[in-house]
Amino acid sequence: MAGESRKSVWFHCASLGEFEQGRPVMEALKSIYPDLSIVLTFFSPSGYEVRKQYSGADYIYYLPLDTAAHARRFIALVQPKLAVFVKYEFWYHYLNTLHREHIHTIIISTIFQERHPFFKWYGGLHRRMLSYFDHLFVQTQSSVTLLQGIGIDQVTLAGDTRIDRALTIANTPKTIPEVPEFKQQGQLLIAGSTWPEDEQLLKDALSAISAKGVKLLIAPHEVNAAHIAQIQALFGADCCLISESSRLAQSTVAIVDSMGMLAYLYRYADYVWIGGGFNKTGIHNSIEAAVYGKALCWGPNYSRYQEALDLIALGAAHDFSSGEGLAAQIAQWQADEKKYTFVLQATENYVLQNKGATELILNYIATRRIF
Repeated sequence: MAGESRKSVWFHCASLGEFEQGRPVMEALKSIYPDLSIVLTFFSPSGYEVRKQYSGADYIYYLPLDTAAHARRFIALVQPKLAVFVKYEFWYHYLNTLHREHIHTIIISTIFQERHPFFKWYGGLHRRMLSYFDHLFVQTQSSVTLLQGIGIDQVTLAGDTRIDRALTIANTPKTIPEVPEFKQQGQLLIAGSTWPEDEQLLKDALSAISAKGVKLLIAPHEVNAAHIAQIQALFGADCCLISESSRLAQSTVAIVDSMGMLAYLYRYADYVWIGGGFNKTGIHNSIEAAVYGKALCWGPNYSRYQEALDLIALGAAHDFSSGEGLAAQIAQWQADEKKYTFVLQATENYVLQNKGATELILNYIATRRIF
């Protein structure tokens, strides 16, 4: 901020999902440049309210509305040496002011599609915003092609920084002894970030999969007493909480009744169900599970997420609208080891081929000698 002797970098994220994409770069920069001051802004309360105490940033704010006066005032106060926008954030007055002030500006983990206004006859203002970025780090080759088609050449195919973050977690030694105690000698389906529609599908699949020696561990999206009671009522007496150690071995279904465990839980899975696929916004984070090289499944609404589209196209993941379909797929994997191994390998290969976005961005920043 103005008056500080430390150099600052400004990260702007729309919401929580974009924060998770910006986080690996923020934390890596702080590690390399410990005296750097990081200013983090959000547009959405769903990002700000969850991460307003995030210790990796020195200052966390809502970004004022995009007006010329607000942009001039905010940038004069922050005085960033570098501005980093994440994924889909295009604020004309802020970008224009950064450009006029010769402040290095990049966007990371972004995706462009032909339907976007940048590529339409009426998209002149949007194309001008793209010219204000010193560099664009995109997730897909099609984004590179679209941008080059309108004369934007300062672009690098880097992939999704969330993969780097998820790999860091996956490589962190952490044991959760309750899970092996629950799993015993059988197999385990872990359902992460579930909603009631997911839970009903899982209930419909349960009798078939449990007959095949598969137990079900549910980590609901909303961990509150009302939702947990609803899940317990749905699954009945053979359902316990993961914290009820005395009942784990004898139960077929267990519920994770605490937050912050999911990214570590997936390592114990034989099969994974990602929740949210019956909601308008679509599935939750599939990368958290993919980094463990798992067989992935989810509901029908996933088209907003490039990694989900990629994993489906590779045969590494499957979508289902019914419990019967999910149960049949698990039975097929159990009966055909080659098919099951193919899925695990396809997931692992996708992660390995798409990791490293954070390092590419850091190398770019280092070569520009911004700090």
